Amino acid sequence: MGDGNSASSSACGSVQAGAGRWKEVASDGSTDEVIEVAAAGMGSLWEWGADVTATAAEWRAMLIPALSPYPWTPVGDHGCQVSVGDGTALLSWTPLAPRVIARLRLPRLRVTLQASGVSAMDWDAFLRRLALYTRRGGG
Repeated sequence: MGDGNSASSSACGSVQAGAGRWKEVASDGSTDEVIEVAAAGMGSLWEWGADVTATAAEWRAMLIPALSPYPWTPVGDHGCQVSVGDGTALLSWTPLAPRVIARLRLPRLRVTLQASGVSAMDWDAFLRRLALYTRRGGG
């Protein structure tokens, strides 16, 4: 990832928050944290996490088209393993307390992604596709 002073760009935009750590900034101003944990021989170790406003069933339905170009297998009811380039990624989700706004109750999930052996180019392409199919916006 370099010397920790360079910046990365993505479909949503990003701001470097320290060596190997980026905050992905969506058009609505929300952020997801992307971390390159360590460089490895075949690629890198990556972590990503975000809170998603969706039920587990809605999230799984969004993942089907998002993961269609990648071989993947379910891991229990709350995860899946995905082949990304020469590496693998484990995507998991955990229900959170709903977000309450007056009488409105929005279901939420904490989604995490850990990948190893995935090149920076493959990781970026995977995250872009995942964001394309799972980001929700308003306006």
